[in-house]
Amino acid sequence: MRFRVVAEKRDRNADLTIKERHKRHADPEKISTSYVERFNLSSRMQMRRCTRLTNGFSKKLENHRAAVALWVSFYNLCRVHETLRCTPAMALGVTDHIWTIAELVEVA
Repeated sequence: MRFRVVAEKRDRNADLTIKERHKRHADPEKISTSYVERFNLSSRMQMRRCTRLTNGFSKKLENHRAAVALWVSFYNLCRVHETLRCTPAMALGVTDHIWTIAELVEVA
């Protein structure tokens, strides 16, 4: 189910932005879980930290979060997807070029 942000408020006592959301119902003819399932499979196969009983298993949550964030950034900015023939970020217009690993690490 998709959400649309309709209003944004800032709490005076905290550095938190509160967003009000309204539910939008998707067209049942266009609903497909294959994209999410493919991303989950790619994540599990390429990120061994998510697999139990491996040498790369994260013992600290902070390290695990950093590793997952780095992998997702690589997946969206550096990796050319066969069906898109570009990166997902380029397909969405977020960036105009394929990032190198050096660029990704520099920004991180």
